[in-house]
Formats: sequence, C-alpha cells, structure tokens
Amino acid sequence: MAKPLKGDLRYEYSWKATEGDNPHLIHDDAKHLSRKEGYEILSYLNNLGLSSDKKGLHMGKGRT
Repeated sequence: MAKPLKGDLRYEYSWKATEGDNPHLIHDDAKHLSRKEGYEILSYLNNLGLSSDKKGLHMGKGRT
C-alpha cells in the first residue's frame, strides 16, 4: 500500500506548527496527536501498519 501524501488528505489541516510543537519531532515532541495539524496526521497515517495477525493496526512497528 502506498503511503498517503499531503494531496491525498480529504480535510483541510493547518500545516504550521503551533507554539511548542516541532514538526520534525512529532512522536517525541507531543503526548497527543493533534487532528487539526496536517503534518501530525500525515506522519500518523504513514506510520500505521497491520498487526502480525492482520486483525488490528499498530503505530510504527506493524506490518505494511
């Protein structure tokens, strides 16, 4: 499955980091996912993968 790109998203997102956020350290920077910030959503979607039993999704370590 191809990784989604910015143009593939269907909603409008903010593409600027809010105060205190670093868009280059998304997973280390924040303790939660901001559903309004496009760079966080895109990173989140690109790091989803299937679990080994292919019945669930996992962040980062799943199978693609």
